[in-house]
Amino acid sequence: MGSRIDVDAALPRSDMSRFLTRKWTWDQAVSAINSPNVELAVEASEELYKLADPSRIPELYRLMNNPSFFVREAAAAPLAELEGAKALHAMLTALERGHQDGHDNDGLLNTVTGLLEANAETCRLVLLGMLGSDNKLDREHAAWAWGYICAIASPDPLLDLLRTETNVSVRVDAIGSLASFSGDERVFQLLMTAAHDADQEVRLSAISSLGYYKDQRAKPVLEEIAKSNNQELQNVAKFALKCLKSK
Repeated sequence: MGSRIDVDAALPRSDMSRFLTRKWTWDQAVSAINSPNVELAVEASEELYKLADPSRIPELYRLMNNPSFFVREAAAAPLAELEGAKALHAMLTALERGHQDGHDNDGLLNTVTGLLEANAETCRLVLLGMLGSDNKLDREHAAWAWGYICAIASPDPLLDLLRTETNVSVRVDAIGSLASFSGDERVFQLLMTAAHDADQEVRLSAISSLGYYKDQRAKPVLEEIAKSNNQELQNVAKFALKCLKSK
């Protein structure tokens, strides 16, 4: 990547509008994404997308590691288009980083879910590898993402994972994704069992998933949990019951 060009310093504020209509270079776009001028930064993000081509892939991966969540989101869209499923791991890592930093990640989340849905089969192969990883975060990210490819994927990898998985965060995300696989009796029975798990986070995920799963057989269990003295369990169970009633 070329040296940083300080666009804000180089241009008086009165000249900003003219800069927005000029022909951008790659280095100018990369530099301006970090601008405190919001209009300029947004325009730079759009120009980065237009200027990105296969020769810029290594630079886009570097931008995905930038400390700024806005820069990461700007790099994600062209990288997803150019690399497809190859970029999935980097995208999920960036999502985690944004979450840890307290950002809502809306733009990046849309890019990731769009990537999963548009490249479901190739993403499935990437996620399978991640589900078998020794890295807890890889398994967690893959378990979360699996629900987005439910149209072409089986719940079996998640069911297999949950037979041996001990990490609570991974279990929570796997159970959350199972809500997307309605009509599978194995999934329903696992969710019913997990609704009484010893870990509250797992229970909450299972209770919520039972609502989205929309099997009316869960209603008595959810009604009982809705009477719990535990306010958090009670609230999620009431939400799940509302989901059961909706079409």
